[in-house]
Amino acid sequence: AQSAGSAADVEAEAKAIEDSVKADQAALKEVKAKADRAKHALQALRGDRAAAKEAAAVAGEVAALEARAAALAAAAAKEGGEQVDQAELGTVESECAGAHREWKRRRKMCMEMLLTFSERAEVKVDKLVDRYCVDTDESC
Repeated sequence: AQSAGSAADVEAEAKAIEDSVKADQAALKEVKAKADRAKHALQALRGDRAAAKEAAAVAGEVAALEARAAALAAAAAKEGGEQVDQAELGTVESECAGAHREWKRRRKMCMEMLLTFSERAEVKVDKLVDRYCVDTDESC
């Protein structure tokens, strides 16, 4: 009878220990989850802090550039420099683009002539370039 009682006691104690271990495992799992959430929150805060530092640095650069632009404008005004309006700037850019197109057209025409001469005379283009002192893009 006593061994039956002690076996029941042992089983009850084993059950209590098992329940305690399960509770401790659940508590450990919850602590790990809280630690993970805290880690993620910390990473987010570090990211926000880095972004704030970067924003402050950019703001400093903007202020420095604005000060530099103001200083250049003041120097231009002091020296009596001319201000260029957008229409005038557009005209100059348009004329420059037109000159570039004309240069490309003439270069293409010249290279076609050299290739034609090269084929008819059975001479390499390089020899014609040297003979007629043609400045190529590569030599410039």
